[in-house]
This record gives sequence, structure tokens and C-alpha cells, in this order.
Amino acid sequence: MTRTTVLNETVEAFDGTIRGLPYPKDRAPQTQGCVRLPADTTVVSVDSHWTIHDDIFYENFPAHLKERAPRLTIGEGGNHNWLLNGQTPYTEAVQRSNAAYESLPGCYSIEPRLRDMDAEGIQKEIVFPNGGLPEYFGMPDVEAREWIFKIYNQHMAQMQTAAPGRFYGAGAVNFWDMERVRDSVQEVARLGLKCAYLPQNPKGPDGVELNYCDPAMDPLFAAIAEVDLPIIFHVGEFFRAGPGGHGTTVMVNFGPFRKNFGEMVFGGIFDRHPSLQVVFCEG
Repeated sequence: MTRTTVLNETVEAFDGTIRGLPYPKDRAPQTQGCVRLPADTTVVSVDSHWTIHDDIFYENFPAHLKERAPRLTIGEGGNHNWLLNGQTPYTEAVQRSNAAYESLPGCYSIEPRLRDMDAEGIQKEIVFPNGGLPEYFGMPDVEAREWIFKIYNQHMAQMQTAAPGRFYGAGAVNFWDMERVRDSVQEVARLGLKCAYLPQNPKGPDGVELNYCDPAMDPLFAAIAEVDLPIIFHVGEFFRAGPGGHGTTVMVNFGPFRKNFGEMVFGGIFDRHPSLQVVFCEG
């Protein structure tokens, strides 16, 4: 194992292995052996991920907004990087980490994806994005943000149709405009997506922080309760470069939910909307 410094950030380079194991892109499925689950068992992965392999936002944005759309680039290592105004939200370390698995066909193509699921005995999965969505939860340009959400949801619905009964996407909803949230939530339900994916740290126009506990946000939770979708909070909104950035990124992303749990309970959201269901994923 060697150590190197990239953008003033010390990271580890494993010469093609992680703790002696090949990178995911270089691995082959293990044989099942003699272990068998009961015949009536259904195995559901509740935190699978999907890599968008096409420049779907630029291609589907309205003409007057195209220059404000994220653009996809695929790095030499196979990582799928999203650029906004030519800038990436990912540190060099995160990009290299992503490259360890994003070049696998099963990350972005349905047929090899289903073969991978079969090899691992997984019947169904709830699917979140590897990139191209959480990075833009807080983008100040809310007009472009809403189109990102809309196009992402349509893409995930198409993937569901390609793998019926097995692949279920998490749907992103408008959470900042109380006059539009109901239509946004109902669109997610109409597309057949299985949850309302909310950011841990919501921001409105111009990046102004929002407070889920504010009764003014109640139309959002009322709309979600109306269609009986669970709310999902998922890690992945925090990236920091510079000294200590890699470790700080990991520490923040994998211990993120005290704030949201507190808001739902102590902010009275569950009291006002008692039928809500909330899931904290990959914490």
C-alpha cells in the first residue's frame, strides 16, 4: 500500500486491491456453496445504487435551460462524473473510489444488472443514484433543479419498466415550493416510484436553508402522506476536499440522521401527519 497527495488531500492507493480484495470491477461472483435460504424467502436489497450512463439531463432539458443542465463525463477509470458549469462536486478521492465500481456493466445496464442480482440471490431492490441527483439537492437554480428531478424520475421509471417487479427507484420531489409540491409528489406516485427521496439539508431558491419543522412546510408532508409513500433520507450530500477531506466526508456521510430524526419527532411533523413512514438509508 502506498500513500499519495492529491489536491492537498492525503489518500491511500491500494495498487488494485482493497484490503487484499480486488476492486469491485475486477471481482467475479462467489459460488453459492451449500447455503440455502428457505424456499419462500424473498431477498430485497433496500439500498442498491444505479449509475446514469447517458447525458440525460442535457438531452431532455428545455432548449432555453440546456446550458444550465449538468453534463456527464466518464473518466479514464470508468467513473461517471457530473459537471455543472464545468465543475464537479466530487473530490479526487471520491472520483477514484467511484471508478472502482462504476465501470461494471451492472451499474448502468439492466440486463447485466439482473444477472448480478440473480448471482447474489436478490429478487428485488430499492435503487438510489450513484450520482447526478444528490449533488443538486441544494443548487440555487431551482428551475434547473426541478427539471433535474423530473428527468431523473422519468429515467428511473423507465428502468423499472425494463425490470418489472425487481427494480424500484426512489423518487425526488419538489420540497421548496409549497404551491408545487403536491403535483410533484403525485407525479412520483404516478410513475410507480416507491418512495419520496428528501435531502437531509433542504435548501430553497438561492441556496437559502429550509426548516422541515416550520409549519409552512406542512403541504410537503401532507402531499406525501396523501399518496402513502414512505419518506427516504439517504447519505451522500457532503463532499470536502483539502487536508482531512476524505475522512471528514466519510464521517459526515455515514452518521447523518440525528438531525432529520429529531426534526420528525421534536418538530411535530409526526404529530401533524401521523400516517407518515420514514426510512433512514445507508447510515
